Amino acid sequence: MLGLRKACHEARFTTLTPPLSPQTWPSYTRVLSVMRVRERTSPARRLDASHEERSLSSDGRRLDGAAHDGRDQTRRRSSVCARQRRRDFSRSVAVALAVIACIFSGKSARADEEEVVIRGAHRTPQRARKDPHGATTVIPREQLEAPGLRAGDVLRRQPGVAIVDTGGYGSLSTATIRGATSAQTPVYLAGIRLNDDVAGTADLSLVPLWMIDRIEVYRGHAPLEADRLGVAGAIFFEPRRPTRNEAAAGGMLGSFGSEAYFARAQTGNEHAGALFGVRFERARNDYSFTDDRGTRFVTEDDRNVLRTNADAATWDAWSIGTVKLSDRGRLDIIANAVSRNQGVPGLALLSTRSARARFDRELLGISTTLRCGLHCEWRSFAHALMAKSRIDDPEFEIGLGSAGISVRGTRAESGTELHLGLGSRVTLSPTLRLSAEELALAPLAQSGANANRLFARPGAQLDLRINDKASIRLVGAFEHQATSGPLRMPGSLDPPPAVPTSTQPMARASGSYAIGQDSELSLSAARYARVPTLGELYGISGGARGNPALRSEQGYVFDAGGKGRIPLGRTGVAYGEVFAFARFVDDLIAFRRASLSYLRAFNVGQSRTLGVETQLGISPWPFLLLEANATILDARDTSTEPAAQLPFRSRLIVAPRIELRSGRVQSLRLERARLEVRYVYQSNRTADPAGLIRIPEQGSLDVEAELTHFGGAWAVRAFAQNILDQPRYDLIGYPLPGRAFFVSAEWRVK
Repeated sequence: MLGLRKACHEARFTTLTPPLSPQTWPSYTRVLSVMRVRERTSPARRLDASHEERSLSSDGRRLDGAAHDGRDQTRRRSSVCARQRRRDFSRSVAVALAVIACIFSGKSARADEEEVVIRGAHRTPQRARKDPHGATTVIPREQLEAPGLRAGDVLRRQPGVAIVDTGGYGSLSTATIRGATSAQTPVYLAGIRLNDDVAGTADLSLVPLWMIDRIEVYRGHAPLEADRLGVAGAIFFEPRRPTRNEAAAGGMLGSFGSEAYFARAQTGNEHAGALFGVRFERARNDYSFTDDRGTRFVTEDDRNVLRTNADAATWDAWSIGTVKLSDRGRLDIIANAVSRNQGVPGLALLSTRSARARFDRELLGISTTLRCGLHCEWRSFAHALMAKSRIDDPEFEIGLGSAGISVRGTRAESGTELHLGLGSRVTLSPTLRLSAEELALAPLAQSGANANRLFARPGAQLDLRINDKASIRLVGAFEHQATSGPLRMPGSLDPPPAVPTSTQPMARASGSYAIGQDSELSLSAARYARVPTLGELYGISGGARGNPALRSEQGYVFDAGGKGRIPLGRTGVAYGEVFAFARFVDDLIAFRRASLSYLRAFNVGQSRTLGVETQLGISPWPFLLLEANATILDARDTSTEPAAQLPFRSRLIVAPRIELRSGRVQSLRLERARLEVRYVYQSNRTADPAGLIRIPEQGSLDVEAELTHFGGAWAVRAFAQNILDQPRYDLIGYPLPGRAFFVSAEWRVK
């Protein structure tokens, strides 16, 4: 495969050159073999060689001694040149066939290679780059461009994913996969994990969709590129990359006082590229909701009120650069800074007036990729993440136990990966990751407390290709974490905690079997662990205290299923996937009330999660796409008898959608017109272990429209959310916005 990539490069194919799939390799080798054999054995070549050897001596006379006049010599020389031109033409045709094979081959199994997207009638789901097998979902850029769209809105309609929101535009939003907790679900932005070490969660509202190229969701397991192999897969947000000269600017207006403005510019070629962008957005979030005054079954006292103290304003800046070091390497640099100031509205029944929050985050990533041989590639990287948050509660409205609290977290990590091809069927990928992180927690006007953690993970991945259809992947690693904490938390009388250390083995075995060129079956089994966060070990505030004696969560995950596509005629296609999964976790970590005045973290027991997730789609014509995703989940706490349903997990989520799309319309000078209608249904959920309190079922009907000018010079988009204005509550007392409308315009100069 690497030899063919080299052949494509030697053919001086100057556009992006995707690698070959195993199915394309035999065709290419046959082309080159036929070309070489014909050059060696064809009569024309032997005749040309004999003519060239006997043509002219050093003094200009013929070796055969025959007398020929000047016109005969000219004729013979013309014949030799014609044959040479024919041979050159045959060689050019063969190289052209090889280049075509490169273009129409499959996607790369390496994450750092560029992907060529060919627009056509068959709009099937893309394959994940880091691990194309198993239960994965790829969300392309065109599904991320609607105005007012948030990362949680995009992910909630994917199979196996559930979203927990706490309010409107700019409010906290977290993701869970297959019934896991948000602390068990790592989220990555440009390869850097966003989960904080206070609660272990990642806030999706701080992920900038305007700079995201695609989202890769790994539902069964995390790829080796993740710094945590995880109990519940992983979510990767991959940013745009500079590939051409372009400048763009745009704006958005919408309901509840929301507005946004952005500008970006990029320049790039095959040797280097740079991209810069900045965006400002804000919203009042003064939407209305029904206040039942704590009497859910008495409707006479219900009233509609406006959400107060829920405004948010965010600045977001990006800088991305890439440099080709040589024919064998590349250097990538990425930097992002985000700052948000917002109100803390509190619960529906206990709204606030003056509580405010400020959040700042900076991240920096540098990676180098070098080809160290024909079947060898080496990658090294270094990441840094700095996050600061501060909550001011001068009127003691949100129960922090003080007038405010500030949290500062830093993480620095580095690693290296080596990919070695051991023959044509075996690839070995040893890796090493190191990181150091610190959490500083301080109630306002009091002395603070610091906690530190050192992390090391040596591991390796072995890929075995049994034949053209079957392959096996084995992954093994050891995660070692050494943690040191404060002598005593502020306001606590507990004795000094011990210094916990943990070394956990991780292992995964998976296999896939291809059925034809467009379908496959896969099976995997894995063992994972999650070390308690620093917040769980040492506390979040005076009202939520930690427990240094916590044990790591341990989980066993199994899944099996298949996915594929079936062509329908010349322009249609049907596709689908079905996966069944099971997860068993021991020593779950949760906060429980230890006294009347505070909560404390404990290992609370075991859980068992079973489920099925499906995706079915059909595109009978290029302009129409019908798709439906569904997730059935049964998550239970097995430490009790009988096993109780785990709270805040919906047992059924269904998300159908219809998409209409046109190609270029010359008369209207349109590049694309698109209309999408989708609905997300979520069944009811329990809000307590006993199942006595239930959050009712809810749904949202959304409509998205887009018009793009011919050549992409401008684009107008509109987004209508929750058209039916259905009441939605995602957590107890957290009302969500009702009907909302957004519109945006974008201009591009190439």
